[in-house]
Amino acid sequence: MTSARGGERPAGVLYALAFVSGAAALVYQVAWSSLLSLTFGSSTLAVSAVVAGFMGGMGLGAWGWHRVRGAHRSPLLAYAWLELGIVLSTAVFTRAFVHLPRVFASLAGDLGAGTGFDLARVVGVFGLLLIPAALMGATYPALCMALIRSRQGVDRHLGVIYGLNTVGAALGALLGGFVLVEWLGARGAVTAANGLNFGVALVALRAARRVRGSGAAAEPSDEAIPTALPVLVTALVLFGSGFTTLGYEIVWFRALRYLVGNGTYALTTALVVFLLGLGLGALLYRPLVRRGAPERTLGLSQLAVGLLALAAIGAELWILREPVLRESLSIFSGRVRAQAWTWRLAVGAGVATAVMLPATLAMGLAFPLASRLFLGSVRQVGARVGGAYLLSNLGSISGAIFAAVVVLPALGTLGGTRALAVCNAALGLAVLAFAPRSRVVWVPAGLAAAGVLAGAALLPARLPFAGESGVVRAAPRLLFEQEAEMGTVQVRAAPNGPGRVMTIDGALIAGAGDLIPEIQRKQLLLAHLPIVLAPGPVRTLNVGIASCSTLAALAEHERIEQLDAVEINRAVMYGARLFAESAVLDDPRVTAVVEDAVHFLLRAPRRYDLIVSDGKQNKDFSGNAKILSAEFYAFAAERLSECGTFVQWIPMSNDPVSFELISRTFRHAFPETQIFFDPPESVYMVGSRCALAPRARRGERWDAADPAAALEPYGFRGPDDLLALWVADGDALEAAFGDGPLNGWDRLPVAFAAYRARPSRSGAQALNLGALLDGRAAHGAERSPFEAPGSTRAAVRAKVQVAIRRGFERDFPAARRLVGDALELDPDDPQARWVQSWLRVTERKAS
Repeated sequence: MTSARGGERPAGVLYALAFVSGAAALVYQVAWSSLLSLTFGSSTLAVSAVVAGFMGGMGLGAWGWHRVRGAHRSPLLAYAWLELGIVLSTAVFTRAFVHLPRVFASLAGDLGAGTGFDLARVVGVFGLLLIPAALMGATYPALCMALIRSRQGVDRHLGVIYGLNTVGAALGALLGGFVLVEWLGARGAVTAANGLNFGVALVALRAARRVRGSGAAAEPSDEAIPTALPVLVTALVLFGSGFTTLGYEIVWFRALRYLVGNGTYALTTALVVFLLGLGLGALLYRPLVRRGAPERTLGLSQLAVGLLALAAIGAELWILREPVLRESLSIFSGRVRAQAWTWRLAVGAGVATAVMLPATLAMGLAFPLASRLFLGSVRQVGARVGGAYLLSNLGSISGAIFAAVVVLPALGTLGGTRALAVCNAALGLAVLAFAPRSRVVWVPAGLAAAGVLAGAALLPARLPFAGESGVVRAAPRLLFEQEAEMGTVQVRAAPNGPGRVMTIDGALIAGAGDLIPEIQRKQLLLAHLPIVLAPGPVRTLNVGIASCSTLAALAEHERIEQLDAVEINRAVMYGARLFAESAVLDDPRVTAVVEDAVHFLLRAPRRYDLIVSDGKQNKDFSGNAKILSAEFYAFAAERLSECGTFVQWIPMSNDPVSFELISRTFRHAFPETQIFFDPPESVYMVGSRCALAPRARRGERWDAADPAAALEPYGFRGPDDLLALWVADGDALEAAFGDGPLNGWDRLPVAFAAYRARPSRSGAQALNLGALLDGRAAHGAERSPFEAPGSTRAAVRAKVQVAIRRGFERDFPAARRLVGDALELDPDDPQARWVQSWLRVTERKAS
């Protein structure tokens, strides 16, 4: 069936169209996920709503296909029009997505926060995605009807169409995640996918004309497709296999982050491997169905899914437990982190393939097998294939939401895999109970079922994930762990004493006590530095809660009447209760909300005098690129009072490309920008509409009752010591980095640049600090606006900052001389003394 001339369908051409159309569909999904998260947020609810809207629309489109097919007697011609409809609808709706944040912000004012607004968001995303997604879904039964005219055609084409479409989807995920969104932006990626769909439509129109001219447009036969399965059992398998497949995707992507990290490229690679396995598994349908007894094959495939799923999670458990394997394969090992990004990516792809591919091959076989048994007759192909697609997608939606909202928080990755594997085994046994009897089949089936139960029983309660080795050495005792779609949260404690830390996906985000002093110092500076710069805030907002240290420090300022806090990860809220500072959550002035920060800002009912943003940043974690974006800063600026202040912490060790992008983006949002640097790592970007220098507090010493006196043990004797951290202003940033791209949600270049960063930490610090100092010199703004002309402190600060730069560059003799000169000017300067100690330690490590 490769030519239309002999009265047969152009199968090879239509196979190619299925492949290309699948690629375009995943490009849309990747691009829309980025654009819609600006409107609906990145919380579990928001992501689940987008998945439900996309997959639900596709399922309804497939189900409704046969009801509208009467308008086109030629399914191939109808397919061409569907592809053109996808081009038009995706182009129109993508442009509409840009304006949605404001629409939903106004709705928030009318509906308020809570269930009503959440329901409006879910209904809204479903309605927005319904038309384009329904058109995409309808293409599957249209292609099936165009190719399948006989029972032989069912066996020949059903699995190939679905398989090639899914393999094409894997390619689309690869292109979208690695190339199109970064190079063209989300809207540009949609335009590229429009080109693919338009090309598919043109080829389909030409093929339809050839088929019509050849007289090959015969109606499908009345051949029955017998099955031993009751239709309800088949429907249950379609729904159940869809449920477990998306459940595994959610659970395994969480588990794989313990090995491959949370970077954009790593997550895209995992998605590509998952889709590729499903597609290749579907392509096994044709050779297997020729052997007969598809019911037995379907039942055994479900048992195989359960067994291979347990083997997959068992393989990861083995890697995490085995030191040699963990050191060679985990992104959290120093050996892997030190490699180039291409090597890290290759290792991650290999791990994802070894863990997921065998099980996903068996998963991919389930849909075409169950669809065949659901058909009834060849004449019902259009209606029944669409119904099978809807049932599978409804299961997928339920599985994705249930896994994210219930399974991960309650059972974790191991418990979730265990439960899903048992579901697959139950489905397999249910199918085999109705399949033609065969002792030969029941022996392997019994062994497989026993293997699933034994594997489920033998798995431990949790994966032994530790994260960064330095954190584990300092805090080996695990007090709390919860796996969630937004990140795995751990609270760890020192062997002795009260010191505690919190990590998300292995990255350190908070601490208490003297366990890691740099973290506690950062948390206190985030609270007190902006209040020294702009005294007297009344309403504040914390983006991120972590250990509650910053929030508790702000609460010590009695003039503050309202302290709001927004945290996207509910598990962080639970873990925070293990820190003494969490007592602040019981302060009547505090309102803590679990919500996406961007969406919170869009609907926030009040304006703030101070907003503090402290999201974790790591080259192997891309999630917080969104809250380092032009859109986030613009929304935050709108929620500030007239002279309100915004403070953003970023690490000096950010790769230079990301550091430049973030700096330029921040400067673009705030007319008044001042940069402060607390060596060796913490950069504080402070923005406002009003000049900060005239408002800043001065003084050599803290007042006895001043909450900021908590900084004195860290060498900050008074406001002047905090102001001495100044390193550059907005004009210096412009001189250093000039005009160029911003970190916007259409492209999010920070998410890509961070993963590709060179592994040298000190090299990045040297380049970033050097850029700030050189920009300041080029602009001619060497003197801090917060210091009096000719002050000794100004001269000390300048020498100390250059000394730090030389230390980053490993020019230790020059660094020591500069620090010595600074201490001659002021022997008691705390920053100079700290840098002197830091240089000794750094030089000793370097040697």
